[in-house]
Amino acid sequence: MRTQQLVGFEARIARRIRLNYLLSLPARYEPAGEKLWPLVLFLHGAGERGSDPALIAKHGPPKLAAEGREFPFISCLAVPHNQRWEDEALIALLDHVIALHKVDTRRVCSPD
Repeated sequence: MRTQQLVGFEARIARRIRLNYLLSLPARYEPAGEKLWPLVLFLHGAGERGSDPALIAKHGPPKLAAEGREFPFISCLAVPHNQRWEDEALIALLDHVIALHKVDTRRVCSPD
């Protein structure tokens, strides 16, 4: 009789992801400027699920920005394609926003 064996498996899997997001830049933001800005990644709650950023921006920085409030940071509201947060997708989004904008990478946060 054969016995069971524990066998390991490791693979690198690459896949394409797509995320929409709402981006709000500070009033004094200058793309060619020297100043680096903090970045806040805002993740909406389960009650605001959906694929339309306008519908899920009911709370937090997106709502306040729509009301005219200005922030001393870059705000990014991620809209998940499948309505669930995936670590890989959020990290890729952060990398994307950081690559395109003047982000102070020492001051990147996602509020609870």
